[in-house]
Amino acid sequence: FATPMFDKSIIPPRSMSPRETGATPDSPKPSPVGSPLVKDKKLHVYVVDDCIGECGERMVTTVGGQWPNLDLVVEICAHTRDPEMVKPIVQEVLQVGGIIIHTLVEEPIIQALMEEAEKYGVMV
Repeated sequence: FATPMFDKSIIPPRSMSPRETGATPDSPKPSPVGSPLVKDKKLHVYVVDDCIGECGERMVTTVGGQWPNLDLVVEICAHTRDPEMVKPIVQEVLQVGGIIIHTLVEEPIIQALMEEAEKYGVMV
């Protein structure tokens, strides 16, 4: 079997580890509250998935548990299997001021999502 080539350009730059930043277990966690995306301690997170969205939803709720005072509003956009399906999702996220998390696999759908989100300044 040949190993498929992976396009490393789609990987965002990694965050620094706690060891690299000097953070300790007692260091305060950075808070998303105060971010322009968080309104009244509420953050809208849209999980875009080509299946049912369960993995993305678990990821969001697990990470969200780090900030118990933050109200996460999770919207699942399941069965996103066509590039044209991303346009209304991005428009809705733009209206509510949320962010997008995706667990998509198909490159044409990922590319359409990234391009549409970039066009409107929506964070993915």
